[in-house]
Amino acid sequence: MSSSSDLANALAYCRGKAAPPGSSLYYSTLFIPPRLRADLHAVHAFGQELTGVLEECSDPGVMRVKFSWWREELARLFQHKPRHPVSLALADVLRRHELVSGQLVRMIDGMEALVTPLPWNELLPRLEQGPGRLWQITAQMCGSRARETPGMALTAGSLITGFQRLQQSPRALAAPVSGIADHYRTIQEGLEHFSQVLPATDHAHQLPLLIMARLVSRTCAEILRGSGNTDRRVTLTPLRKLWIAWRLQHRYRR
Repeated sequence: MSSSSDLANALAYCRGKAAPPGSSLYYSTLFIPPRLRADLHAVHAFGQELTGVLEECSDPGVMRVKFSWWREELARLFQHKPRHPVSLALADVLRRHELVSGQLVRMIDGMEALVTPLPWNELLPRLEQGPGRLWQITAQMCGSRARETPGMALTAGSLITGFQRLQQSPRALAAPVSGIADHYRTIQEGLEHFSQVLPATDHAHQLPLLIMARLVSRTCAEILRGSGNTDRRVTLTPLRKLWIAWRLQHRYRR
């Protein structure tokens, strides 16, 4: 059994991994209760660990070995024997949220399917099964009310993670650079549509996803305003992120 100091260290690790100050997830979770915020950071840190395998390794064989290790670590987690700080934090999360092992295992399967670069029309569906699933889990943890919300969160999550892949790992996309601006436009339009059609009963509960969708949409707009220049990574300033997050929480607060 882990001590309270072990858990505190694990939560701090997850916070630093998934939502360091100034990051989009930091502002997306800024206006929710601290306990839920820590739980979301733990789940997203798990996603970051898996994404790191794709971003930091160039050998598909090494990637698969690392994904296999995470499958083993999940098995240890559900046997109450976690080793990794993220797993230790997730053990605490599982006591409050009905996350089942299958969801997390399917995330690994979905991530492993991204080892080979894919064209855009094939990438988005694969993202739904891997990193995009993070946002479906997020929606469930935040307490979705409408039946259609988890599915909408999954679609929005694939767009958010598609954006992140374009920004962080261009080699993940098997497409000419000249067409990437169109992909940013697709992401922007898709996330704006999501924000418009999300059931009103879930606006307050889905604040993290609504804020993240707006931050990504606004960043895409900045990229497109620069003629889709993909030679540099475009980000919003922390002050602008804070302003967007504050306005949305003010609009959708309970």
